[in-house]
Amino acid sequence: MTKRVSSIFLMAGVFLLITAIPAPAQVSQPEFWVTWKAKNYVPPGFEGKSLPVLGAPVEIAFNLVNQGTKINLGAQTVNWYLNDSLIGSGPGLQSISFTPLKKSVEIRITIPDYPGGSLLAKTISLPIVNPEAVISTHLVDNRISENHFTVSGYPFFFNTTSSGNLEFSWQVNGESPNDATDPENLTINISNPSEESTFSLRVGLTITNPDTTLASFISKIKESATKVVTLSSGN
Repeated sequence: MTKRVSSIFLMAGVFLLITAIPAPAQVSQPEFWVTWKAKNYVPPGFEGKSLPVLGAPVEIAFNLVNQGTKINLGAQTVNWYLNDSLIGSGPGLQSISFTPLKKSVEIRITIPDYPGGSLLAKTISLPIVNPEAVISTHLVDNRISENHFTVSGYPFFFNTTSSGNLEFSWQVNGESPNDATDPENLTINISNPSEESTFSLRVGLTITNPDTTLASFISKIKESATKVVTLSSGN
């Protein structure tokens, strides 16, 4: 009986000892914080993010973060892949620039020999868009309230550094205006507006990048975008 009681106390003591030993803390996995910037044109004051287009450079960078602290990669090898093709590799290489030539862009970052023998990797897909033309009519609900007003054109995401490098082509009801002296702004004059109680105008704008260097290695087609808005009189 004494031996049995002793065995029970011994087993209980072992159990208490095992449960008292804390479990090993889980090692948190570092995270990739990736940022990118498209090097194309957006109008001054635009607060959104410039989106990548074909032929325009993109800068991409990352930080490796563990529990809110940036990790110094030092001489750690970093590999960069664009659609499975190696585009850069080197010690501590945390940023790179590339030019998308296809609509599908996937960037993969790998750190093959991270301390502990593990492979760290991050894959992101970038949206490739087409350039856009935007018309601002400066009219409430595009309602014509005066017989003299100006509309403005804005290019977005063109592969250029200035809107002055682009060509603006305006049309009003399918006809090109004769007095378009300012390519980015069109003044519209309506004569005898009272002859009709209601009427409408279709204002179109095509913006083209005349840089043939871009067209030569992508699609043989110049970078271009068109926008049409309808303006109406009356309530």
